[in-house]
Parts: sequence; C-alpha cells; structure tokens
Amino acid sequence: QLLQRICSGADEIARQGEGAATQATMAVESLFAAYAAASQSAKVENAAAVRAAINDLFPLVENPSTYDPAKFTLQLRKVNSLLR
Repeated sequence: QLLQRICSGADEIARQGEGAATQATMAVESLFAAYAAASQSAKVENAAAVRAAINDLFPLVENPSTYDPAKFTLQLRKVNSLLR
C-alpha cells in the first residue's frame, strides 16, 4: 500500500524536482525488494516486470541536467499500474 501511495504521487514528486524523484525511486526500489522477499511463499506474479519498470526509473534521475519530470511521471505511473 505504501508503494502504491508513493507511485500515485508521481505528478507531485516529479514537480518537486530531481532530488525528490531520486528519493522516490530509491524508496520504491527498497520497498518492492522487501515486499517481494516477504511474499516469497505467495510469489509476486509480475515481479520481473515491476523490477524492470523500477530499474527504468534510475536513468531518468541519474543526471540532474537531463531530468525530465514528464518522463519520470510516465515511468512511475507505469510502476504503479504494475503494482495493481
């Protein structure tokens, strides 16, 4: 639920800038890793797709001078749609 709350705030996070986007990316990655590990008995069906979508966030926040809020928003929304 916390993962979905972070991801559903994609617009607001993106508007706050690259720093907020980086923090959200790291939080989503850590929370999903913990969730997937805790859910091993009840395998997360689309874990590979979620991980891939999360990994695709990192290049978007690596360089502050190339940060694009619109691209970040779209990718975080993609993560959110995979979590449902």
